Amino acid sequence: MCLPNDSLAGVGGAVSGETCDLRGSVEDAAVGASVVAINTNQPHLVLTYDDGPEPGGTERVLAALDECGATATFFVLLARVRLFPGLVHDILSAGHEVGLHGVSHQALTSLPASSVASDLRYARKELQDRVCSDVCWFRPPFGRQSAGTWEAIIGAGMVPVLWQLDCRDWLDLPMEAYLEQPASISRPGSILLAHDGFAGGGVAPKLDRGDLTRGILDAVGRRNLVGRSIRDALAQPLTSLRGQQWLDLPRLANLTGDRSRQTIDQPT
Repeated sequence: MCLPNDSLAGVGGAVSGETCDLRGSVEDAAVGASVVAINTNQPHLVLTYDDGPEPGGTERVLAALDECGATATFFVLLARVRLFPGLVHDILSAGHEVGLHGVSHQALTSLPASSVASDLRYARKELQDRVCSDVCWFRPPFGRQSAGTWEAIIGAGMVPVLWQLDCRDWLDLPMEAYLEQPASISRPGSILLAHDGFAGGGVAPKLDRGDLTRGILDAVGRRNLVGRSIRDALAQPLTSLRGQQWLDLPRLANLTGDRSRQTIDQPT
């Protein structure tokens, strides 16, 4: 299992930038513990993109990141990786990081519990074989997570990554609405959710995802922050993962989308 720093959920002691193995300590982690930020004294916004790779979206995001000297973590759908391997090559060649977002964009909580664990193990192995590197991070589709699916993610050798800031770029909104949360960032290390593709069903929003990326980086640049992938943010000294307990609330989740979110690792 790859994890550059294991302070998540009270498991600590790793040196920044190193890999460590949480499997021996996972029983000590609070169920639902998921990464939402990086504790850091560096001027970093942690950029993450979901639902790709997608022609017309991924290329524009990559071009904008290159123009702005930023890096990001791309949470890819394995079905799309199979269709567009060249875009994954472009992501990695540009110095970015890849995490897994699932085989398709189906919520794990809607799948038979008996199949989730094996599906995640096979999906991680296939993605690792395709990118020729370890896959450390997993983002649950729709951010939907139960105690059982959380355990399946950990058991498959990955760490769940959610977010603190959300562009809401799966909706058709004015640009200023997409930038509202990035522009209001109050501290470095927050993980931002954005998308280089669309897999939400229905009609895709009409936006240039490259222009949105430029807008995000301009907005946080006004606060003297730069965009970094999870890996690059953790490569700096004195960094650690910040987690929250992130689980769907029984019964209410389907009606309201509410989730239990409790901070479990206070910032240093």
